[in-house]
Amino acid sequence: MLWNQLQNQTVELGWDFYGPVLLFVVLVALAVPVWAAIGSAAILMLVISGALPLSLVGESLFHGIDHFALTAVPLFILTGDVLVRTGLSRKFLDVAEALTQFAKAGSDRRRFLSAVCSRRSRARTLQAPRRSAG
Repeated sequence: MLWNQLQNQTVELGWDFYGPVLLFVVLVALAVPVWAAIGSAAILMLVISGALPLSLVGESLFHGIDHFALTAVPLFILTGDVLVRTGLSRKFLDVAEALTQFAKAGSDRRRFLSAVCSRRSRARTLQAPRRSAG
């Protein structure tokens, strides 16, 4: 019953939809960075629709990224950079290759072992030294 009602409805999309999409496509075609193209299209959509006053755009952006879980992203990037610059990533892959070169699908197992090894080494370096209760 509801499905029949929904099928009979038509959706008309005007410039408030096509304008930002067209702006996004043009900016991507001009090799503008994707983050800038998405941001420009979003701001144009907000201006056209009037859903959020432009004076509140900055506040809503900072409110959206003010989450503790998002601090993990730069730390993962930093960890990857440290592993590459110190050569540890190559050593992890060499160890994993030595352990799995005899088996079929060794590449997949090598990736898994290198991830396990890097997690264990990070856990060891981040743990505080234990003191004996003496």
